[in-house]
Amino acid sequence: MSVNDTTNALTTRIIFGNEKKPQDEFCYRNLAEPVHHLDEEIYQFLAEACPEMMQQTHGEAGSLLPYFPGYTFENGTSIYRGEEVGEGGYVYSEPGVYGNVALLDIISMHPHSSIAECLFGVRFTKAFRDIVESRVSIKHEAWNLANTMLDGKTHALHSEGNQWRDDFQKIWQVP
Repeated sequence: MSVNDTTNALTTRIIFGNEKKPQDEFCYRNLAEPVHHLDEEIYQFLAEACPEMMQQTHGEAGSLLPYFPGYTFENGTSIYRGEEVGEGGYVYSEPGVYGNVALLDIISMHPHSSIAECLFGVRFTKAFRDIVESRVSIKHEAWNLANTMLDGKTHALHSEGNQWRDDFQKIWQVP
């Protein structure tokens, strides 16, 4: 890989290495159905990565993972309780001008959802999580935490006073 490769290509290489068919390890499930059993490796990963989620059961069925009764994925379209929700999530609004409003931001919601599903399998989701957590740490200037990510490989790029730090922040789209 070279510095001329796209961010997407570099990220893909960091996550999947030279694996030709990483999809063989991906974890797909029906989000409408409760989960009553997890492979031990997946359970251990999720207990470490998402402890609050794993400390409780979910829904009336006592599922190990959150589930969404009434969700379907048909012909490439997500539908929840009869409404098309799109792939970015459900947004409801009513036209008008509003005052006394709040801005709520869930840090890296979609990437963290992928982690909570162990979507890429344990091996690849760990690498994905390192990228996500590194990006969040850099965004919040938590350099000591960021230095531990990806086996410390990015330390030189974002160390205090390093000439590459600004470029690194731009590459990862960190404000």
